Amino acid sequence: MKQVSIKKMTSQTIEKILKALAAIDPKKVIADNLALKNFAKNEFYLVAVGKGSLHFASALADNFPNLISGMVLDIGKPNNIDNKLTVLIGDHPLPTERNVENSKKIVNFIEQIPNDNKILTIVCGGSSALLTDPINSLDKTVELYKRLLSAKLSINEINIVRKHTDRLKGGRLAEIYFPRKSLNLYVSDVPGNDLSTIGSGPTVFDRSTEIQAKKIINQLGFSNKIDTFKTPKNTDLFKNADNQLLLSAKDLLNNLKNIFSEPLYIGENFLAKDQNQIITDLKNLISNDYQTYIFNGESKLKVSDNPGVGGRNTHLGLKILKEFNKNIEVIAFASDGHDNSTASGAIYDLPNLKKQTTQEEINRYIENFDSYNFFKKYNSLIITGHLPVNLSDFLVINNRNWAENNKRYL
Repeated sequence: MKQVSIKKMTSQTIEKILKALAAIDPKKVIADNLALKNFAKNEFYLVAVGKGSLHFASALADNFPNLISGMVLDIGKPNNIDNKLTVLIGDHPLPTERNVENSKKIVNFIEQIPNDNKILTIVCGGSSALLTDPINSLDKTVELYKRLLSAKLSINEINIVRKHTDRLKGGRLAEIYFPRKSLNLYVSDVPGNDLSTIGSGPTVFDRSTEIQAKKIINQLGFSNKIDTFKTPKNTDLFKNADNQLLLSAKDLLNNLKNIFSEPLYIGENFLAKDQNQIITDLKNLISNDYQTYIFNGESKLKVSDNPGVGGRNTHLGLKILKEFNKNIEVIAFASDGHDNSTASGAIYDLPNLKKQTTQEEINRYIENFDSYNFFKKYNSLIITGHLPVNLSDFLVINNRNWAENNKRYL
């Protein structure tokens, strides 16, 4: 069966979600930021990295004529790019040789900036893989990343290891900047919006230790195979670095809250845990008390060595289909439109889809981590293409029983 284009969907829920996503406009976010307005009164340079950073960089070039030049490292293809910007295309979610070479180009660009000039940095989700100069071999680093991403670790734990095995993380970019002054704006895709965790905190003082990193690595079975080193602990190196939050998942949550009808249940960072625990918590939570449940966060999922196609969102959507028999509509999606596949996520009416499949089939796709192909078969994929902001994953559950009891469904 053909994949479903989001343009062909008639679901009112999808229309509302798209409206909320569209309201997170990089042009408006950049134009309205007061710290940036003050910073950009004089000439400055730009370094922008991460998924969606090109959208922010383009908006900045359009709004602030004092930009001298900038380097952008993103995964998307450039289109109508300002001539002040040099755009580098990298890979995600694993570091690659191309990412290493592009990162070296960015360091060379920085080192040629005079010490009395200023640098604006934009860091978006995905920067940990894109901006990289590993101290271990690339093959060993890729193996490490795979184990980190497949283990049941928090993003903070994952990035502690990344910061202690890479020359551009854990404040090392600020070390390269020094003594230049910098304003560093972070687009958060992590729970709690800890700037030292977003993109592995390239311009932020790192409070984690090498001992912590080694402990996590040992738990993964690497023992002494992986070299580590300390992150910069000289606070003087950070005195000219102004680190601020530019945008977070809470902004999108607020938009969704304003669009969906009451009564609403908002679960901020609810998804930031093991998927089995999410299922247990949802079973205890979903009732007829609310019309719509909205959750966000990035779940933990241990993946097999040879998985099929799909990401956290479609996998969680498939597990909900397996475990629930409620009259609900389920929408699980990545805010950047990329759920480790060409799909953003999945949408389905649970009772209707249950009638079309079997528990045996659902179990088989779950065991093979092949959720993308399951939802492709049943015409339930959400296909948006890459979206400009990466603000974590979202789960929306519409309770049809509530709507029927109240004689409406919005």
